Amino acid sequence: MFQNDPLSDVLDALRLTGGMYFTADLRGDFAIVIPEDGDTIRIHGGLDGDCLVAVPGLPPIGLAPGDWVLIPHGATQTLFRDNSRTAVLLNEALSAGTLSPDGRFQYGETGACTTLLCGFCRFRAGFNHPVLTQLPKVVVLRAAEIRNDPPLAALLGLLATEHDGGQPGGTAILTRSMEMLLLYALRRLTRGEMSATPGFLTVLADRRLRRSVEAIHTRPEARWTLSDLAREAGMSRTAFTEAFTARAGMPPAAYLRLWRMIRARDLLRHTDLDVSEIAARCGYESAPSFSIRFKKETGLGPGAFRRNAS
Repeated sequence: MFQNDPLSDVLDALRLTGGMYFTADLRGDFAIVIPEDGDTIRIHGGLDGDCLVAVPGLPPIGLAPGDWVLIPHGATQTLFRDNSRTAVLLNEALSAGTLSPDGRFQYGETGACTTLLCGFCRFRAGFNHPVLTQLPKVVVLRAAEIRNDPPLAALLGLLATEHDGGQPGGTAILTRSMEMLLLYALRRLTRGEMSATPGFLTVLADRRLRRSVEAIHTRPEARWTLSDLAREAGMSRTAFTEAFTARAGMPPAAYLRLWRMIRARDLLRHTDLDVSEIAARCGYESAPSFSIRFKKETGLGPGAFRRNAS
């Protein structure tokens, strides 16, 4: 039997999906701007040659063969070899270059070639979870550290092999691999193996605090008190509240409400349960009190949300 896994719970409830944009062969001294795109996590892997990736507010990041960079929050980014050139928008580059039916994007005619594997991960719009909102501006996986992580190295080796193989099922493998790459990056963050580990992931890295989150995820219908959750963590109420709030960026009671709303949204979208049953499963004593809270959080009552979702 699998143990309770809060991170998997979150990604499942928020409907993680991955996909491929293209394999890019970029020649010469290019500079291409990829515009902002909601909450999309962009992913670039270096296959051959080198380039720089610039995200607003950070120094450019070098991307060499075997390196990977994940850029959360749908941030604008620029891929370039020469930042003195006037950058073109991605759609202009696509028009000037060629994009083959098999997903090969070629841009530029002469000069050294940089080959990148470009994909993405997305989550269904709606509630934001601190696992996502507290991610750093960039997550960089260097070739040297990847080699010291055999499962991650095997995954990225598969990506590098499948991108140009043309084998049956290759697109599906690439799509799922993007999702798995994000999961591995999040796992490394929870272990503190990467710098700038963000807030909520440090909650999951702390065995005591993690037990309280597991309890909330396992039994969102329970009438949890602060003392109950502190007891699950094996801490005093004051120490638990201070530690959880400092790391998660929200008090335990706020996280409990958030998770109940995420579960309620999922049940409304994917089951035929009536509102009173959903209210009970999410820890509310009555359908009216649940409906008031749900509308306050989403702007829609449960019925309207369900109709829109369908």
